[in-house]
Amino acid sequence: MKDEETPTKVSMKRTLDDKEESENVKKLKTESGVSTLQGAQDMKVLNEDVNRKVIFLQMKLPTTTSDNTQDAVVILERKPFNSDDMRDLLNDGKLTAEMVNDAYGTYTLTLPPKYCQTRANVIFPATEKHISKYSWEAVHIIRETEADYETITKPMVDGQFENKVFNLNWIYNIIEGKAEVHKVVYEKEDDNGFVVVMDYKWNGDDPKLLHCLGLPKRRDLRSIRDLRAEHVPLLEEMRQKAVEVFERKFNVKGENVKAYFHYQPSFYHLHLHFTNVEAGSHAGTDAWRAHLLDDVIDNLKMCSDYYKKKTLSFILKENDALSLEFRKAKKDTQ
Repeated sequence: MKDEETPTKVSMKRTLDDKEESENVKKLKTESGVSTLQGAQDMKVLNEDVNRKVIFLQMKLPTTTSDNTQDAVVILERKPFNSDDMRDLLNDGKLTAEMVNDAYGTYTLTLPPKYCQTRANVIFPATEKHISKYSWEAVHIIRETEADYETITKPMVDGQFENKVFNLNWIYNIIEGKAEVHKVVYEKEDDNGFVVVMDYKWNGDDPKLLHCLGLPKRRDLRSIRDLRAEHVPLLEEMRQKAVEVFERKFNVKGENVKAYFHYQPSFYHLHLHFTNVEAGSHAGTDAWRAHLLDDVIDNLKMCSDYYKKKTLSFILKENDALSLEFRKAKKDTQ
């Protein structure tokens, strides 16, 4: 059993460090990931979340192997404030009044450059699925019965794997210790093993923003639809070991750890999300997608094939491949 220390940096395989800019844009993609956004072409805004201070961009970036360009998705997100920096931030910032009315005022505070850093998550090269995932689009509710899963969802997912539309190599690289080893905070090495790894959206600095993934090493579990009572010991051990390491390394108590699955998942290798309840609610934790681990375990103990039989509701974008399959199936039965 292996238990590795947590890094203080986000892996460069998925993040951009804007301090390291290359003069030669043809060297854009290196062994450590993207090093500059210079040379970007055809940029457009895919979506924006003003509450989370996040913007999603699509662009063309040069490759290292030719003069051709490939699609990239760049997600820019304002970093949270560090309470330890407040005195320097306020002393060095420049305050400009926009509106003052009696005791109430609105101002713009121009911060020193060192407090203006933005986290940039980069997917390069990006597939059509990546671009669709981060693009704004009308959504609607799907209620997937057991029959729907067997005749619509599962055949589509199987077909995507057979045609290599779904690429899970990055997951297998983590599980096999070939990539992002320094981000793995816990690993169990046996036939029923798993890893707990920091999600790419969290760099390990602020425990309140904790976000890790629990990844079983077995590859036959794609989603909660595949879970049965026999998998309960695995799920319980993943929860136990994750909570232990979060308490020891990040000082996050078990009672503050939210553990849940997504359905539909963003990728079809069973994975658990671990977040800190102090971070509040965010995208992906609403009732349309999140299934709490404790509830999943209880349901499996009551009925082994609960998630095989259960009608599951979720929201899909209008032009999502699965959404289109559901609409086609409904037309065929009318």
